[in-house]
Amino acid sequence: MYNGLMVNEKKITIYYDGTCRFCSGIVEKLEHSSQSENFTPKDIHASGLPAGIDPKVAERDVHVVDTAGKTHTGADAVIRILAEYPSWRWFATLVGLPAIKQIATLTYRVIADNRHRL
Repeated sequence: MYNGLMVNEKKITIYYDGTCRFCSGIVEKLEHSSQSENFTPKDIHASGLPAGIDPKVAERDVHVVDTAGKTHTGADAVIRILAEYPSWRWFATLVGLPAIKQIATLTYRVIADNRHRL
């Protein structure tokens, strides 16, 4: 149980804005990927949110709750998702380094702020 919601202990829960075509498209790709069994995607407008996640922030940024119950937001959430793919783990590790993570966070913010136009 995580903040009042049941979380599958073997899956990463992805909370995303289902009204965003860009976000929904990315989630659809994840659902058809080699690691799809590792994810439980939840449209925040249809599924609700765990306690502690602000709905306005969840509309702006993807949230991932990992198998340990830790919440990752924005670029950190994307890095956490990439880490599930053996061929992308090296990239997730690289992007997680402090200087590169700052660039990744800025890049994420630009994409997130313009996602409805993408």
